[in-house]
Amino acid sequence: MARPRYTLPIGRTRRILFWERLYAALVPPLAVIAAFIGLSLIGAWQVVPGTVHLAVLIISAIAAFILLYRGLGPMRFPTREDALIRLEDDGHLTAGALRDLDDEPFSGSTDDPFWQAHLDRLAQQTAHVRPAQPRALIDRIDPYSLRVGAVMLLILGVVLAGSNWSTRLADSLHPRFGKQVPLIADVWIEPPDYTRLPPQFLVRGDDLPPGTADQANVPRGSVLKVRLSQADGSRPRASAGLSTENKNETATLEEAEGALTLTAPLDEHVALTLRSGRNTTIWPIGIIPDRAPSVEWRDAPGVEGATRTALAITVDDDYGVADAAVVLRLSGENRRAPDAPQPDRTARRQALRVDVPALRGAAGDREVTIDLTEHPWAGLSVDMSVEVTDGAGQTARTAPLTFTLPERTFYNPLAKAVIEERRSLALAPQSWRRTARLFDALTFAPDRFAADTREYLLLRTAYHEVFKGQGDNTDSVVETFWPLAIALEDEGLTLARQRLEQAQAALRDALARGASQDEIDRLIEELRQAMNDYVAALAASGDANAPESGGGESMSERALDDILDEIARLRRQGDTEEARQRLAELERLLQNLQISQGGGQGQEGQSGASGQGGGQAGGQGSGEGGDGPGGPLDDAGELIDRQRRLSDDTFGAGRGSRSGQGLSGEQRDLAQQADDLAQQSGGQGDGAGEVPSASSAFDQAADAMRAAAGAIDRGDYTGAEALQEQAIAALREGASALAAQRMSERGDGEDPNASGSPGQNGSMSGRGADRDPLGRVYGQQGDTGVTIPDMADPDRIRELTQQLRERLSDPGLSAEERRYLEGLLRRF
Repeated sequence: MARPRYTLPIGRTRRILFWERLYAALVPPLAVIAAFIGLSLIGAWQVVPGTVHLAVLIISAIAAFILLYRGLGPMRFPTREDALIRLEDDGHLTAGALRDLDDEPFSGSTDDPFWQAHLDRLAQQTAHVRPAQPRALIDRIDPYSLRVGAVMLLILGVVLAGSNWSTRLADSLHPRFGKQVPLIADVWIEPPDYTRLPPQFLVRGDDLPPGTADQANVPRGSVLKVRLSQADGSRPRASAGLSTENKNETATLEEAEGALTLTAPLDEHVALTLRSGRNTTIWPIGIIPDRAPSVEWRDAPGVEGATRTALAITVDDDYGVADAAVVLRLSGENRRAPDAPQPDRTARRQALRVDVPALRGAAGDREVTIDLTEHPWAGLSVDMSVEVTDGAGQTARTAPLTFTLPERTFYNPLAKAVIEERRSLALAPQSWRRTARLFDALTFAPDRFAADTREYLLLRTAYHEVFKGQGDNTDSVVETFWPLAIALEDEGLTLARQRLEQAQAALRDALARGASQDEIDRLIEELRQAMNDYVAALAASGDANAPESGGGESMSERALDDILDEIARLRRQGDTEEARQRLAELERLLQNLQISQGGGQGQEGQSGASGQGGGQAGGQGSGEGGDGPGGPLDDAGELIDRQRRLSDDTFGAGRGSRSGQGLSGEQRDLAQQADDLAQQSGGQGDGAGEVPSASSAFDQAADAMRAAAGAIDRGDYTGAEALQEQAIAALREGASALAAQRMSERGDGEDPNASGSPGQNGSMSGRGADRDPLGRVYGQQGDTGVTIPDMADPDRIRELTQQLRERLSDPGLSAEERRYLEGLLRRF
């Protein structure tokens, strides 16, 4: 009878047994290794002594080797019998049930019915045998599951190490012995100066962070700086490398005062690598390219104040404009007299640059005025464009616009001739012979052409300079002809006017760009000095070209000072726009200035009418009327100045910039002086209508001053400032009343010494009997035409203004946000 057939998963069971034995043999040593690696990744060896590190390293290595040997040493590949035993065990069969299937009968005959019955019974028992399932033999070896703790320690180390895992693994095999001196690393990047960006520190006063750091993005042209030192002053052991997309190179660390330093310009993307001991740090550094600037006209160039060129442009650049200039080319619209030298080819092709520092700075709208009257092409038609250059040297230029440059008007015939020849030499240098002949002719008869020896010597010097140069020194001659013409015209007045215009332009620019209060105060004082110098020069020259008496605007120096003081006060209160308007008003007044000097200029011939009588009139006025030094009117002016300075000190005390000690006492002293003025003035001023008498006005000022002193004692500086403003206004009203009375007395001929002086009568008629010395209409002394800003909360105004300016300085603002903030700033 045939043997029954059966199929058992012997091969699969043998493989399962093999992997069970292999897993049980490998897990213990791997757990030891995992625990050691986990400790290394966590950074345990950086805080323990080197001996402990070495002991743990040796013990871990020995333990892993022993466990591995014990597990793999006796291991063999499972046999068929091993597989059958495992199947019997998993199938809950009787021992030897599967192995009996391989038995043979002793008789050798398989046809015995008893043997067949035995086989059938075994076949039925093994019919449901399934492949063996893997068993966790490791549980017998590691009953406490220490392997799980090792795996968790490894996972924790990987998380904590991050990108520094390779460095910490390398450190785990090299124990450190002896005292470890910490490394002090300073790594930073300095952007170019023109960007006005702060340095960017990668690490500051700390050890090198192992691994790869985040990328740092900096402007092109930045400078990388590295400084490595040790706490004990010893020379650190470190190396550096700079790698780009195309090459890797070793950077040289230079030794300086016990430290290692590195300086490298950054013009492309690089990766900085620093190595110290087993620490390796990599910093990727990205480069931000510099965007080219752009510039365009907002309005066509114009003329302001008869001699200044007004420019209005819009500039855009990521870091602001470092340089700006006006580029001039002669246009084809110039027509010169037939006998005058015509522009040569060089002049027609020449492009002249005039630097305009006021156009430098951050992106945005620019409105500036420049003086081009000194340029040799003044009075000619030119094609004008504005060129800007950013800090990286990139340039942009506006489209050219045709414009006739304003020129200064000269009244001295010799000065006119010098300017005309200067222009001819600039346009046609080969015409130098014509210029030399002209100067030779002008100096041929000095008694007829030159007013004095100085003019003759100036012209003769110019002739020799042109003739000896033979056309080779045309540029220097053109430069020297301008001061020559100025000297011939009126040197003192012209230079004073130039200084005045420069001071006005500086203050105008400072107000436009929101300069600090200290800078504004300094520029106001410079303008005050320049204005006083100009007034003195104007008075000394007689102002021959000023409007005739009665057609100009009479303005005293004190009134001009008041406007300057008001500009400073408005700026301190944050009302920049109103301060700019007052500055423009001051410029208009100075443009057509007619100074009132001692009662004004009389008609022509006044001085010859009665020199002695005029002197007597002046003496009488000084003694009785108080026009001279020490009179009530001068005392009132001095008191106004002192009260204004005290008001400034009170403002500073309220903001904490100075001490308030002694202010109340000084305020009471001024109040006493106001009382004295009230007594001196008596009943001067009739007090009729809206015009108070001088005495009552000074009394009001004294009362306001005493109230201000009380407010200072209470610490109410804001209230004190308001009362001080009231006191100043009352003092001005009193001074106006005194001046009105003085003018009325002189106009009515009450001065007996001046009754027969036609010069003085003419003076009063020329100035206008309906105006006071400050140029105001009688009856309207209290109406100055100046809108006083709301004093309710000046601190809030300054705070908002500062916040708007700080917000505008953010280079990341969009164009729309910048326009909106500029609109808000103009309101303040």
